[in-house]
Amino acid sequence: MTPSRRARGTGAILLLGLVLSLLSVPAARAEVPEAGEARRVLEQAGAALEGQACLLEDLAAAPGLGTPDGAIDLAGYLAEVEVRVWELQAAGGEMRAWALPADWQAYEDALGRVAELHEYLARVAAAAAVGLPTPGRTCPVDGPTDFSATWGEERPWGRAHKGEDLHADAGTPLVAVESGTILQSGWHWQGGFGVWLAGFYSGDVYYYAHLSWIAPGIRPGEEVEVGDLLGWVGCTGNATSPHLHFGWIPDDAEQWAALTGLADPYPLLAGLCR
Repeated sequence: MTPSRRARGTGAILLLGLVLSLLSVPAARAEVPEAGEARRVLEQAGAALEGQACLLEDLAAAPGLGTPDGAIDLAGYLAEVEVRVWELQAAGGEMRAWALPADWQAYEDALGRVAELHEYLARVAAAAAVGLPTPGRTCPVDGPTDFSATWGEERPWGRAHKGEDLHADAGTPLVAVESGTILQSGWHWQGGFGVWLAGFYSGDVYYYAHLSWIAPGIRPGEEVEVGDLLGWVGCTGNATSPHLHFGWIPDDAEQWAALTGLADPYPLLAGLCR
């Protein structure tokens, strides 16, 4: 039987502490870190990755993974793991130019161990999910896109940016980042044409804004598969150039209507779209 969300959350909190302490280092460091600092960052990243690998090994040995319910829980947990690993990968990658070969190799070995276990468990989840919506996630922009970390940046009228903008040519297809259910679709004066999608496996909610138009059949209650067409890139609403404003609410579908629970989607998008 796979861990409950609460049980999984306990391990996630411990790892999150390591991640946050790790991610805080680059912000405070000098522009060119010393070799000792690069070693410290890579050691912290490696330790967090090894801890994640141990959790995945325990999960691989747990009973119940081959059932449909087990597949849903497993795929949801793996979606959470992806984001944490991408965060660690980005933080460790910043140290590549200053790392000693042995330190970098140890970090890459830990990263490879997690990737191998994650790939194995993803295959287990997919095999057990036959007949269920397709597991996994994909980039929400089905074409060339460019974006940078803009979460929290100031916006007019005292607002802060609560998402990421993925710039692409007008008319570029936008697709379901995950299999799930359409919560809402339609017009908002600020977001223009938009779509809210609740992920089937992760429990996350995704918000697509400024679409030029919404694809036929994308209405509340409809189910979509990962990669299905939701609409097209535009600049409707409060936008001045074609782009997708992408919002992300991790693991709480009940917060979407009040726009609470939004989190920085940059690590998720960096892993999916690059």
